[in-house]
Amino acid sequence: MVGWLPLPRRTDDAVDVVALLPIAPLDPRTGGERYNRIVLDGLQDRGLRVAVVDRAALREDPREVLRYATEHATRVLVDTWLYRDLHAVVPQLSATRRAKLVTLSHLCYWRTFTRPWVRALHRRRTRRLLSAVGHRIGVSRAVLDHDLGPHRHPLLDTVAYPGCEIVPARTMAERACTEILSVANYHPRKGFDLLIEALAMLRESSPELFARTRLRLVGDLDADPAYVASLRQRTRELRLDDRVSMDGWTDRAGVAERLSQASLFTLASNGEGFGMVVAEALRFGVPAVVTPFETADELLGGAANTAIVPRTPRTIANAWRGILARRLDAQARAVLSSRGAQIARPWEVTLDILHDVLFPGARERAA
Repeated sequence: MVGWLPLPRRTDDAVDVVALLPIAPLDPRTGGERYNRIVLDGLQDRGLRVAVVDRAALREDPREVLRYATEHATRVLVDTWLYRDLHAVVPQLSATRRAKLVTLSHLCYWRTFTRPWVRALHRRRTRRLLSAVGHRIGVSRAVLDHDLGPHRHPLLDTVAYPGCEIVPARTMAERACTEILSVANYHPRKGFDLLIEALAMLRESSPELFARTRLRLVGDLDADPAYVASLRQRTRELRLDDRVSMDGWTDRAGVAERLSQASLFTLASNGEGFGMVVAEALRFGVPAVVTPFETADELLGGAANTAIVPRTPRTIANAWRGILARRLDAQARAVLSSRGAQIARPWEVTLDILHDVLFPGARERAA
């Protein structure tokens, strides 16, 4: 695992938080690990003493790690991704009194297993870990719902969305051209191939709309070179060379620039950890068409000029046509932006939530 920090060598060093979290450098492409890094750096910037445990130490002797954490910290923050390493010490976790144990969930990891009995086993182990702690934080309501089911508790479960780092300067009433934008990795599960096929179907069903429409794909072109080559070939076969742009990875400022120019955002992924770029698109007043993934309903919230459709080129093309035919005005885009702002909030909001869960009332007392 990239970027883990070592367990403190001096066992007499007291800390506020011991974190059992995978972390990574501040790379915008790393998802959950980047969330963890920003959270830990942010808590330290607020004056908290934080120690991050090396996963090698956790695997070698989880009981010793837990002993250190509970003896030298007042709070222990655990990523549920580590439930397999912590399985053996769940009873010890349940018996802990001094430290307040908090879990942080990014994904329903047990859902990644395909065999039903394996999935059921890992789901039970995840729930055992979650039932052993004092508080559960999820990066979305969906992950807590799936992990806990009917065992959700309003006083024990908190949602802390990932922070948003791009904010529109203004909401545009009308785009000069019709550009459909998708930002994701170039990987088959992200469905860029479906979007190219959908554009070809739009040519058949709505020639006039197609004539003024472009599809822009943005992502890491080095993620899967074979897939990128297949996309280029299919674009040529469908005679869409002048209608499809395949851009490489860009930073958040680049994403913001593209969102400010887009008429419609679309995501044909068959699975997302969160999908913040969807909320960012709404924040820019851009309507969205997505295929089903865990947080899709939570992100869109049933807003007008958005759609969740089956993961087929035909249904995607139909949804594009239905939304693009409306030519949204400034008021409609403002409604979308308001919906996006409910999810796409600054990292400071996320840090406030985690700080309050870990140390209730501390911020108020400091003020």
